[in-house]
Amino acid sequence: MLSQPERFVKQLRQKTQFWPLALTFNLGYNAQMRPSLSLDSTQAQPAAASRSQLASGLVRLLAIGLATQLIYVIYIVAFPLVSNTHKGGPAADLEILMRGYRWFAPVYTAGIFLLYFLFWQALRTVSVISNQMSVVSNQRPDQGHSPSSTPHASRLTPHTLKLLILGFGLIFGFTLIWLYPITANDLFRYVLRGRIWAVYGESPMLSPPNNFPNDPYIAFAGEFGEWVSGYGPLWEIIVQVPLRLFGATDMVPGSLSLKLVVLLFYGLCAVLIGWFATTETTPRLTFGPTKTTPNPPTFQPSNLLALTFFAWNPLILMQGPGNGHNDMVFMALMVLGIVLWQRKLWWAATLALTLATLAKITGLLLLPLFAIVLLKSESSWRQRLLKALGAALIVLVTAYIVYRALGPLAPVFQDAWNVLTTRLNVVLKISPFLINAWAALSDWLGFVPLKADTPPGLGSMLTARRGFAIASGLRMVLREILPREASEPIARNTASYIFILFYLWLLIQLWRSKLSLITAGFLAYFSQLMLGATFRIWYPMWLIPLAALHLTPFTFWSTFLFSLTSELSIINYFVVWRWWLNNWSWGKTGPLSKYWNYWTIMHLLTIPWLFGIPLFGPILMRWRAQKLAQDSQ
Repeated sequence: MLSQPERFVKQLRQKTQFWPLALTFNLGYNAQMRPSLSLDSTQAQPAAASRSQLASGLVRLLAIGLATQLIYVIYIVAFPLVSNTHKGGPAADLEILMRGYRWFAPVYTAGIFLLYFLFWQALRTVSVISNQMSVVSNQRPDQGHSPSSTPHASRLTPHTLKLLILGFGLIFGFTLIWLYPITANDLFRYVLRGRIWAVYGESPMLSPPNNFPNDPYIAFAGEFGEWVSGYGPLWEIIVQVPLRLFGATDMVPGSLSLKLVVLLFYGLCAVLIGWFATTETTPRLTFGPTKTTPNPPTFQPSNLLALTFFAWNPLILMQGPGNGHNDMVFMALMVLGIVLWQRKLWWAATLALTLATLAKITGLLLLPLFAIVLLKSESSWRQRLLKALGAALIVLVTAYIVYRALGPLAPVFQDAWNVLTTRLNVVLKISPFLINAWAALSDWLGFVPLKADTPPGLGSMLTARRGFAIASGLRMVLREILPREASEPIARNTASYIFILFYLWLLIQLWRSKLSLITAGFLAYFSQLMLGATFRIWYPMWLIPLAALHLTPFTFWSTFLFSLTSELSIINYFVVWRWWLNNWSWGKTGPLSKYWNYWTIMHLLTIPWLFGIPLFGPILMRWRAQKLAQDSQ
């Protein structure tokens, strides 16, 4: 017996040839309202009913996938990579590309909201399908199945469902390869620095783009023309593969080939999460209570749900294959390291995590945490010492080989050494002996004096770049109270000290076996996003694979909300300010005219909800769930 919403959708399907569009009207239908879909029910279900519900869930998942694909197609039609790149540099952004058709701004915004709604619905649907598959598989063989149920649905297994989810994810990713990088120009700088090595034979970690002023794509360097590469040497080596192997040294083929590289690592990460990683046992998940369902069914996290959480996540897709960020490389290698550690292959895990760090320095956050669990896995200090020496040897030899491919170590690390020297200057000034000792060490290692003219690189990227972050907001407030020379270090050091103390606490908890490596890694990256000196909208990607492997109410909702607020923040930065606030006469002449500038206003209007929603949202949701549960009793 079909319910009224199901009858409506069935009739709508019969009246339209594009039945997936009709099915989208049923995406909001509350599956938990039907008792037969409750995961906590202990009553046996009829085999035919279970198979029918399984088929219905599968059709709903297909409709969600098709609707998601439609949104991505709309985006690539609005922002095509090839034609916009052929226009030349400097790179455009979301707002610049929409100046000719401003009406598309609300369409783009609505698309982001709809993508996350569909993503949420996909997670709910996969959870219900997973439960129904277990119900069907537990039916007695002599029960048979109803002729009216879908044969393909009755033969559905977790493996085939994973293939379906991965297949959709790869289709999404391949579609987004053709999207112009609308939120950042990093992709074009990857190609430009790759050309420095492939075309001119110079190291991108030693020679900035402005050393080649006649390069036809020099305009794509933007404000980073004087910067050498601050990315990991492994990434610069990977860039050379398509540029040299396939001759993709021009901007369009180079951009497409590097997006394909990112898509390859996306697929690797998805396969590792879906088929090889061991998801940690967690409290059961719910997808949010409502007034009509104050006690919604709960779902047990699994590799199937973890795969969906990663592979269909809009932030992963939009910022990975869509904008071509190389974070996907270090994330895949990080997950590989975790999988190898779960297989008790400590040396291979050490190598994988080292390569992750060499792809992007962000991977370094996980290495000390891994070192603790590596030492803790041994019972005697002699065994711990041997493993520590072995792991250190793997890290140092691998780092030396990979970095050495980009040039002599001293020039490669010169900018990082300059930053370290500057930070230690307060301590070194205590004694002339310390100053002379540090100078002697610098000379012995091959570093030039601090005042030498060296291009900015890794060190400057980690310390000098500013973005819309909590720490920069604090610095902005302190400037109104304290002198500039005092406000700068207070804001920076306060956030740094809080993070260091929290990171030390994570190390201690790991040693005490109170946390797992995955949980500690998630908390380390989450705290870095909250306390870091800078922030970019794709940084929450770092959380997603770790959250997928340990889905709890906090990791799920904080990551989900952080992904959403990050995607929406770019609309504030690019569109709201340039089209409205920048030219608002009240702002320029009113009581806030002194503060009416991009940096200040965007901090005030964006930082509170960008960071506040993912930080406090899960807490408020838990409180609301408890309140609704109490009211229903």
